[in-house]
Amino acid sequence: MNTYLIGSMVIYLIVIFTVAILSRAKNNHKHNPQEYYLANRSLGGFVLAMTLVATYASASTFIGGPGAAYEMGYAWVLLAMIQVPVAWLTLAILGKKFALEARRHNAITINDMLYARYQNRAVVIIAAISLLLAFFALMVVQFIGGARLLQTITGLSYIQGLLIFAITVGVYTTIGGFRAVTITDSIQGGIMFIGMIVLVVAVIHAGGGIAELTTKLHSIDSGLISPTGVDNKLTPTFMLSFWVLICFGIIALPQIALRCMSYKNTRAMHMGIILSTVLITCLMLGMHLAGAWGRALIPELDSPDQILPALMSEVIPPIWAGLLLAGPMAAIMSTIDSQLIQSSATLMRDLFRNHIKNKKPLNNNLKNNPKLPMVC
Repeated sequence: MNTYLIGSMVIYLIVIFTVAILSRAKNNHKHNPQEYYLANRSLGGFVLAMTLVATYASASTFIGGPGAAYEMGYAWVLLAMIQVPVAWLTLAILGKKFALEARRHNAITINDMLYARYQNRAVVIIAAISLLLAFFALMVVQFIGGARLLQTITGLSYIQGLLIFAITVGVYTTIGGFRAVTITDSIQGGIMFIGMIVLVVAVIHAGGGIAELTTKLHSIDSGLISPTGVDNKLTPTFMLSFWVLICFGIIALPQIALRCMSYKNTRAMHMGIILSTVLITCLMLGMHLAGAWGRALIPELDSPDQILPALMSEVIPPIWAGLLLAGPMAAIMSTIDSQLIQSSATLMRDLFRNHIKNKKPLNNNLKNNPKLPMVC
């Protein structure tokens, strides 16, 4: 593997560690649960948008999605674009309500809000255990993706890649808490966005333009430019069910919903809605189009999921390939760090501290608190 790729990864990991340490040092004097888990509810619109987009984007954005577009063509690009209103729906439906209720009850986690609503320890314990089981399954997939990516880039073994990835994410999340997670998410979101632009421009240039790429796709299989995909596999029923699951089901993800409790004010929420919607639109459109157009440039691949690494080798100069390979790593890390911080809050705070170590939840966390600053 060339030194540009390894160098880019090393620099990227050093930057992430540095940000976490600086975040810790800057806010150490006011370290408390609200700071550690919610960054003192102080996120501005830009950081809110970036952390929401980076948390939502995962390995599927850079690997699975483009791979499906490579196989199914423009129809999968159309299908993927239903993800455009995800951030808008999340912040518009949950944003203000969650922010008001979290401040009213001084809630730091979603389970705090459940207890404030139902005043029942069993509800919190069942919800916490359910969340931990779900997070375990989700994080396993992300850890595997990160380890495989490091294995491909560096030539290390799978176990070595897994250890490096797990230690990196675990350490910077533990050191910096939610504030470090959101700041690194902003950096990682920027890397993903820049990488997407470079890749799309390079693919269009290598293919001779969008019209030429579309013509090549048609010559391979007319289904690649059909709205129902190859062999009409993407039926209206399938697309509708996919849209409902992805577009509305995503609102319930705890690591996404938590962002609705952490922003500063209504102005930040409105800016977050607009900016995150624009970013998700560009990211999803660009990555899936690159996967679909990749079929015209590289018609034969052993696995569709290999299309982005293959495109990077074919159309990107080595010095830029390192940046692009940092994109999938950023997507994976920005998803798993949010899941880790939520797992920590669920295990240590919701279960152990509030409901096992103590006989009842801490009053100062769950009582009505009208004096707290409200979202206006």
